[in-house]
Amino acid sequence: MENVRSIAKNTLMVFFARCLNSIFGFITTIVLARCLSIGEYGKFTYIYTLISFTVLVADLGGFQVITRELSRGQGNAKNIISSALILRIFISAFLLIFIGILTHFTQKDFTIKIAIYIVTIPQLIFALNTIFVAVFTANNRFGFDSLMQITSRIIEFLAIILVVYFNLGFIALFAGIGISYLINGFLGLFMYLKNYNLPLFQYDLKYCKYLLYESLPIAITTFLAIAILRIDIFVLKLLKDTTDIAFFNVPYVFIYTLVIVPQSFVSVIFPILCKLGSSEEKSKFVFGYGKAFKFLYIISIPISMILICFAETILKFTYGTKFLASTDALKIMGLSIVFLFLNSLNTFTLISIKKQHLSTISTAIAFLVNLVFDLILIPEYGFLGASIATTLCYGIYFVLTFYFVSQALGCLNLMYTFIKPALCAGAMALFITYFHNTNLLIILPAGIIIYVLSLIITRVFPVEDIELAKSLLFPSTTRHSES
Repeated sequence: MENVRSIAKNTLMVFFARCLNSIFGFITTIVLARCLSIGEYGKFTYIYTLISFTVLVADLGGFQVITRELSRGQGNAKNIISSALILRIFISAFLLIFIGILTHFTQKDFTIKIAIYIVTIPQLIFALNTIFVAVFTANNRFGFDSLMQITSRIIEFLAIILVVYFNLGFIALFAGIGISYLINGFLGLFMYLKNYNLPLFQYDLKYCKYLLYESLPIAITTFLAIAILRIDIFVLKLLKDTTDIAFFNVPYVFIYTLVIVPQSFVSVIFPILCKLGSSEEKSKFVFGYGKAFKFLYIISIPISMILICFAETILKFTYGTKFLASTDALKIMGLSIVFLFLNSLNTFTLISIKKQHLSTISTAIAFLVNLVFDLILIPEYGFLGASIATTLCYGIYFVLTFYFVSQALGCLNLMYTFIKPALCAGAMALFITYFHNTNLLIILPAGIIIYVLSLIITRVFPVEDIELAKSLLFPSTTRHSES
């Protein structure tokens, strides 16, 4: 029971941090979308997408591997951390040279070139924080990760607001973002040194090779997972224009913001999954996976329904009438919420049992599916075609990863987990559709209540789930009864 309470406490902490992080990011996109023209917003999205891959490639999947290795034993901690830092420095130096050459010869737009040059070095410095976060996470100290997420987003938000308020220009936006990365990079280093000793820079070639070998499949998986959604922007840039990019990015922001829910939960249980994955108690691992799967599935369905049913109202309230053309795209991508929630769990599950190569295979297939459908649909349907392609590929990715997890863990018996919540969500959708002209502040809470009551009536929660909930809500009573 203590593990359950710890998971709940840490999940709330990480969720709160990521929620604030996403809220500030969401508000930032709204400010930019309202202050910039549709074309300029599309251009900003394209540049930001290009530079966002820098931190991803620099990490090279190291966060998950370092967390896993440290979670399984602290005896070799110094060697793990020093090898990871040295490996990261070499990768960053190579990336800096590669990006500089690639940008010089491939980008004709002067604005894009300058923006990339300005942000690249600060991003690579900021990327070192993922190693520090891994150390704190492996020790179940999630406050550091929460602090870094909140401060990084707030500083970036303030920098962008200042640039917009004083009308400093388009390039100044990226200068402000670069400064925020530098500040947070040094803040992360300071916090790490305050809690841990200065890492020894001793080069262990054998262990560096091991880290690289273990991290590479995860890096490819993560890269392709993000590329699944962001490749649409590059294809839209190639076949359409920045206006289509802008209309596609608006629903993407909603999807990306909501993914904090599964990411927060899974990041907290990841160290526990790693420990169970290395033990002989397979039944406990299967039990934990089943409960996590059920939790994410039940939460994701009503979120998906709300996006589909209230897409126009949501867009009008947030972005204004300028982006109402994205309504159908938001409805289409709203379908992918369920897949995204469960994909987070499946990916980390495969990593915890050292089968990350299967996640890589799944991601590669999904990426190819997305690219093929992009090339088929975008010329005819533009950003709507990109939204369809993205939703299809996430569905395929879920089917593949769930299959691999099932093969590894054996029979999971999740049939009722799929059916009953879907029927309950259907009742919620029927109610919302029938009373669609009612005030949103009335119909939305009523719909959620109907969904929850339907879950209770259909007995989606067995006795063991109720006991778990009681242990969280009334810990003292539970302990007394157990004694």
